[in-house]
Amino acid sequence: MKKSLVALSLLSITSTAYADVNLYNADGINVNLSGTTEIQFTKGFDKASKAKINLDDGSALISTSYTLSNETNIVSGVGLKYNNDDKKVENDYLYVGLSNKQYGTLTVGRQYLVFDDAGIGMDYNAGIGLSQNNADQLNVATNYSNVVKYIYDNGTFYAGFSHKLDDAKEGSKNNSVTDGRIGVRVGGLDTRVYYIDSADQSSPRFTHFNERAHILSLESQYSFENWVFAASYTRGEETHTSATAELYSAAVSYAMDKTVFALGYNHDNYDMVKSTLADTDKQFTTVENKTDCNNVYFNVTQTVRKNITVYGELGWLNTNNSPVDYDLSYTAGMAITF
Repeated sequence: MKKSLVALSLLSITSTAYADVNLYNADGINVNLSGTTEIQFTKGFDKASKAKINLDDGSALISTSYTLSNETNIVSGVGLKYNNDDKKVENDYLYVGLSNKQYGTLTVGRQYLVFDDAGIGMDYNAGIGLSQNNADQLNVATNYSNVVKYIYDNGTFYAGFSHKLDDAKEGSKNNSVTDGRIGVRVGGLDTRVYYIDSADQSSPRFTHFNERAHILSLESQYSFENWVFAASYTRGEETHTSATAELYSAAVSYAMDKTVFALGYNHDNYDMVKSTLADTDKQFTTVENKTDCNNVYFNVTQTVRKNITVYGELGWLNTNNSPVDYDLSYTAGMAITF
């Protein structure tokens, strides 16, 4: 999620578009290739962690459009992405659909949910989210194989809806996911709201209970000359831990020629009352955990040429209730897009 948001922030400031490579365009058939390579030298907030080389992004997408009329096209896409955690190349796009200039685009297959675009952060690595305090809580997946997705955008009003179909094994609970977005643009102001109702697949007890995660995010962004100001409020709830989290975020960036400076702040309130299943379904152990986090980051991005950027980032994190000893986070990286 985050990488697309950083890219969109830079595009809105610099008005620089990264054009796809056109592979074929004839007889109503248009085939484009796009991709990203991004490598970082980074160290996280954990004082005990070591600096490392991070293969942050390695992805490629072939998108095809077949003209049916002046207004309507059949669209398809096939994409691959390197997963640095599993050290494997995975398919993240495999879809077909119908696109109309007036009514929007409907796609079916493997793709990202609408909620994948949520957030206003302008950080690369140093910004926190709802799940900062406990990585397996309120941390929803956004890429699935069986997704139906609809996107509409007329320039002023835009909306989106996606639904991941239930494919749970027999005897398991419904694992469908439904999300959506509604937004409006007026002048330099862009305001939107996101919501997702997700099967909490991080829970080891998911096969026994109908556990869900619900997240609502209100976001606003204002662009004025070389400045971009953004703020958001996000609230998440998870059923199996009775966890709630509130995230308040603000960010600002300023573009000076080919250099972009960004500063951001996040405040995260996390409250969990966790019921742990004992030997029988009727016995539970309850543990309360309340945590406040404050997070500040600053980065500088330099555009070397249209498709190449280099950047450096520093981040600070403070929390009132954590067994981890936090230290300064830093990142230096390069991204190449086409």
